[in-house]
Amino acid sequence: MRVEMRSMLMHLHKRLNTTMIYVTHDQVEAMTLGDRIVVMKDGLALQAAEPLVVYRYPADTFVARFIGTPPMNLFPGKLILANSGFVFDGENFQLRLPGEMLKNIKNHANKNVFFGIRPEALLLKDGSQSQPETSIRGNVDVTEKLGNEVIVHIVSGKHHFQMRMDSGLFGKLTTQTEVCPKMDQAHIFDGETGLNLTIPESAGATPHASEIIPLDPNAEEQSA
Repeated sequence: MRVEMRSMLMHLHKRLNTTMIYVTHDQVEAMTLGDRIVVMKDGLALQAAEPLVVYRYPADTFVARFIGTPPMNLFPGKLILANSGFVFDGENFQLRLPGEMLKNIKNHANKNVFFGIRPEALLLKDGSQSQPETSIRGNVDVTEKLGNEVIVHIVSGKHHFQMRMDSGLFGKLTTQTEVCPKMDQAHIFDGETGLNLTIPESAGATPHASEIIPLDPNAEEQSA
């Protein structure tokens, strides 16, 4: 009934051709129904953008983990300056960050951050990635077989994360595995504020809740 209702609302919106506001706790409904999503927490708007922008470029760690099933993997660690570039140090692994990230994270050397990557942006290492600092080694904990895809739960030291893979590749999975993140889909979040440091300007990011003044319901006049 819920799926049918989503379809009916989409047809109604198209027929009326008018603005509609839909409030939901279901991220699937938000992603499928909305032309624009506002993610809220404690009465404040954390991010307002098109659904795919919110998914691909979350404004902070809350949005990153709220939108997406499974949610974005967040690895705590530090940024290390090395060879005119930056390396993310997760203690038991290191990942060299792409050059296009440098201008946004240059002031965060030796600071605590989170490395964020979606489960589908993790790939089994196939031997072509021979350079160091490009992969994460870990042990497969459990697997969830969902028909056309498999969710793999992996443990690497203190880190527990998930990888989404095609079921056709399941036979290549071993107990001890090595995965490579697609670095063009990776994000760096500030370790204290949780803000995404690597959102490109072209993504049309909106101000974070910390920059938004909440409305006072008792005030007679409001200005925006």
